[in-house]
Amino acid sequence: MSLRSEGAVAMPEGFDVSLVEATSNGAADFKSFLAYWDDAIAKIILSQTGTSRIGQYSGTAEVHSGVSTSVVKADADLLCQSFNCGPAVWLTDWNFPGAKPPKVWRKVEDNAKIKAESERDKDIAALGLELTDEEITRRYGNGWQRKRAESGPAFAEYGQQTATVATPTPYSQTLSAQAQTLSDGAHTSMIDSIRAELDAAVARGDDLASFAERMLTLNKLHGVDELAALLSGALITAELAGRAGEE
Repeated sequence: MSLRSEGAVAMPEGFDVSLVEATSNGAADFKSFLAYWDDAIAKIILSQTGTSRIGQYSGTAEVHSGVSTSVVKADADLLCQSFNCGPAVWLTDWNFPGAKPPKVWRKVEDNAKIKAESERDKDIAALGLELTDEEITRRYGNGWQRKRAESGPAFAEYGQQTATVATPTPYSQTLSAQAQTLSDGAHTSMIDSIRAELDAAVARGDDLASFAERMLTLNKLHGVDELAALLSGALITAELAGRAGEE
């Protein structure tokens, strides 16, 4: 719309009018005209112009980007408050006279704020402090539970006495236990042979001296050769282990 000299234009009351000045060459600057209305449209839709322009500083853009979240939260609070003061009260009194009307609120989350709070909680937890269950529910909502402590070996702090570590069994004890286990059969066979001779001597009525002479005249006892071979192998193994430095 152009205004000429000695002309009159009627505007509604409260209507703001801004004039676009002509450039020095006398031609109208339509670029400024379009930029003006682009900013006006951005303010109506986004409530800010920082995120709709190219070349804005990152800090300015971040500040302006939070304006839309504030506007959304303000609108949500306004709508919820009008519902809480109106239909919520009326419907409650109608269906449940005397009951306390519920409160309805829309939760509008600010991702940047949530990230900043989580980083702060992490730093506080590093100091040995932790949030209560009520505070966690208030900040992050329901559906959360504390992590269970994992069972595992406990490591002592610096300067504390650690648990005694089991020392390895000396090889000599291991060899002795193995030799005893392997010699049980040979011992049993030899003892059974001596017991049979003793039973025969008792049946004949021999005395102990006769039984001793009888044992010396026996050609062979059962299990003696097996026991001798076992002891020989054990002695050789012990000698080799000693040369290797085993205890």
